[in-house]
Amino acid sequence: IPASSTDTYWTGKALGRLAMLTRIADQVGHTQARDRFLGAMKTELQDWLSAPNGKTASLFYYNQTWGVLTGYPASYGSDSELNDHHFHWSYYIMAAATVAQYDPNWASDSNWGGMIKLLIKDAANWDDSDTRFPRLRNFDPYAGHGWASGHQGFAAGNNNESSSEAMNFNTALILWGSATNNTTIRDLGIYLYTNEARAIEEYWFDAQNTTFPASYGHTTVGMVWGDGGSYSTWWTANPEEIHGINFLPITGGSLYLGRNPGYITANYNELRAGNGGEEQEWRDIIWQFQALSDPGAAIAKFNANLGYTPEAGDSKAHTYHWLHNLNALGQLD
Repeated sequence: IPASSTDTYWTGKALGRLAMLTRIADQVGHTQARDRFLGAMKTELQDWLSAPNGKTASLFYYNQTWGVLTGYPASYGSDSELNDHHFHWSYYIMAAATVAQYDPNWASDSNWGGMIKLLIKDAANWDDSDTRFPRLRNFDPYAGHGWASGHQGFAAGNNNESSSEAMNFNTALILWGSATNNTTIRDLGIYLYTNEARAIEEYWFDAQNTTFPASYGHTTVGMVWGDGGSYSTWWTANPEEIHGINFLPITGGSLYLGRNPGYITANYNELRAGNGGEEQEWRDIIWQFQALSDPGAAIAKFNANLGYTPEAGDSKAHTYHWLHNLNALGQLD
């Protein structure tokens, strides 16, 4: 875990990168690398999930007044505004689910599994008898997708920017539930994943051209709001990030992005046109999205730009693995 990964979000991104590398190493028979990645994830997770014992960082705190579990150091208003909990926790649960595949005892409730369940309940409590957390804090069954702002105090209502990080949370629940034989959490993840995937296709992508107003002029929104959507992010107007924030992180749970290859081409073409040519930021994320439609073209770009810097939650090994597997397997059926 990089020393710069101190708060809950950036530590989570590093854990997510290791989770993907673990499975690749196992698949190719590199058990030494697999076990090293597993060890690194265990060490980091245990540091965060253990009792504070005088620590002032790398810890979770339950606030009884607000019924919320928050990690510290916090980031992006996850403590002061209760923002983004499903985004942040998704990476921890994904890493824990990966560990659970190889070490079920580690994931037992009496060891570290109990704390992972608290993270899940904080963002998506399924248990009406557990009054420590509200039911499905970050998910809106009426809208069919999650919301990110905790205070919801905008004139435009609530908002959700990175629909794909919400899907990472849903994916992590499916994997955790499967790895620990907890069908309740597994099925909760399936419910969230299924509904959110359809909502993304309608409200973020308008993949069937039935949702966006004719005057909108874009193939995607960066953010969905209670009263509509916008081609924007919280921090930049760069088209690469406006599009890419709804792709990352790329995992097996990202395959929903490939359900309409024709839409991928339209989305990517707008990104390139708005960017004025070859993308510079998050190249690997964008190539992996493009590969769901045209893996050959994505591989050519990867090969021509081997000196690129990976997105913080990804790695060159994972991008190579994703591109070449899609090139062999073809488009999603």
